[in-house]
Amino acid sequence: MVTGLSIICYLAAWSLLLLSARRKTEPGPAFFALLALGCLSHAIAAWREIISPEGVQIGVFQIASALCLVMNLIVLLSSIRLPLMKIFLLLLPLASAASGSAALIFTAEPLGQHIGPGVLSHILLSIIAYSLLTIATLQALLLAYQQSQLKAHHASAVLGVFPPLQTMESLMFDLVRAGFVSLSLSLVSGFIFIDNVFEQQLSHKMTFSIVSWLIYAVLLFGRHALGWRGKVALRWMIAGFIMLMLAYFGSKFVIEVLLD
Repeated sequence: MVTGLSIICYLAAWSLLLLSARRKTEPGPAFFALLALGCLSHAIAAWREIISPEGVQIGVFQIASALCLVMNLIVLLSSIRLPLMKIFLLLLPLASAASGSAALIFTAEPLGQHIGPGVLSHILLSIIAYSLLTIATLQALLLAYQQSQLKAHHASAVLGVFPPLQTMESLMFDLVRAGFVSLSLSLVSGFIFIDNVFEQQLSHKMTFSIVSWLIYAVLLFGRHALGWRGKVALRWMIAGFIMLMLAYFGSKFVIEVLLD
């Protein structure tokens, strides 16, 4: 019931945002009301999916749903002062699909009733890092689309509502920096609070996470020292994002779905 409400609100809000984008106007109060109600109901559903009577469930689809919720909240709050609202054109369909999958199709084995504060901090930092870097990747894809349309002299209705290229690029790297800091803290907390991390099923997760961290570190160095931008920056962004998604979703999907 709650999951269905969140999906309906997300899709209705997405429709209003798309309509305002085509009309080159700002979304009205109805959009924000639907988005807020969608986030609230999504939060309730995500809590019920993860915190069950049998214990904490952090399967691939539960975390995907939580990630989409956190991304929606980050973008919603950041949009107060930054031009990020158009990212919801990509986020809301993803959030609807993730929420529905977590609630209606897939379940995960519970980890048990008690998770220490150290491990909990690692999980929260990971979710924040994944969320910020996913938003940065979506921003990069929108930026690449905007650049390709301008080079081809195609001024679509949706393109006209995006901020200038320089603003889009600046926002993208701000998100990468914030995500990189969160990812760094997540890795440190993982090494501190998780015992024998490379001797468990978490070994693949940590390995891919470290590779992703190195890619983002090179990207930020290239940006500041070499002035990377455009296609070069996008390639590094996509490479880092793929490694980051493999860090959690790749190994978890194989373990929970393919090998179940």
